[in-house]
Amino acid sequence: MNLKQIEYLVAVVRNGSFSLAAKECYVTVQAVSKAIADLEREVGESLFVRESRGVSPTPFGIAFCDKAREVLRAFEELEALPQTYAVGEGSRPTLRLALYAPRFNNNEFVCASIERFIGKNLGIKVETPLLNGTEATEQLRAHLIDAFVSIGTFSQPDMDCVPIGSMSTAIVMGIDHPLTAKDKVTLEDINQYPVLHAPEFDSFNDSVLNTYRKHGLTSEIFMPESAESYEHFVKELNGLSFAVSMPAVPVVFPGTISRPIDPKDVIPIPICLVSPKEGKTKAYYAAERLLKGNKKAL
Repeated sequence: MNLKQIEYLVAVVRNGSFSLAAKECYVTVQAVSKAIADLEREVGESLFVRESRGVSPTPFGIAFCDKAREVLRAFEELEALPQTYAVGEGSRPTLRLALYAPRFNNNEFVCASIERFIGKNLGIKVETPLLNGTEATEQLRAHLIDAFVSIGTFSQPDMDCVPIGSMSTAIVMGIDHPLTAKDKVTLEDINQYPVLHAPEFDSFNDSVLNTYRKHGLTSEIFMPESAESYEHFVKELNGLSFAVSMPAVPVVFPGTISRPIDPKDVIPIPICLVSPKEGKTKAYYAAERLLKGNKKAL
């Protein structure tokens, strides 16, 4: 039994699918399937029931996964110990870790949660401002922030981009949109309506929108020029916006509602830490190790 098997097991339980677990862990489906099969042989029990739409844990699998999570948490704490120790008890430096995202309902809660999680685990002060693409890149290059969290990979020659996990995706629409009648929406549903392109959030990285455009999205692209044009887009054009799924934020923007994307079409989006290639701080290195070991932290 090894930690990779444990990590894949927890990911499969979380996602209900070998393929989604493989995407989250950045490995092949075959690697996950083999690891689970080997683990089942070692423990002498079935961990999952294979179904047409995915997998579900057996009663033994549920009990095993509960213990597996404890093992992963303990190992993550052990991995983080050298970085935590290196930060130092007396210095209490500040980590400036921005969130690269548009303003959304409850964004203060999300930023505060990041600050509390990292601050509690590393014993440092954390500041998490919400920044757009221009602000994030300019402030990182000026070393006004230590790093920022990006939804989707971020490619710049003077920056490092480290995946720390992934999130599922959803579609955001007006409260009177025809698709609100559905529990989940397919890519075919989405392609019937225009989708939003926000220059400050879709021009810098592999955003949710850009990722789906590479995987079959054919919708007309709409760029709002003002708050009024965005309101027209939502209410009159029945426009849609892509977002990541956040249970803590069921209503992403005022006057809207979100629906999950059908599992057959959904694409998990990597969540990344973006930092300067030169001049990383000790606090940043400690946070990177912590977040890489806690895939559900963000």
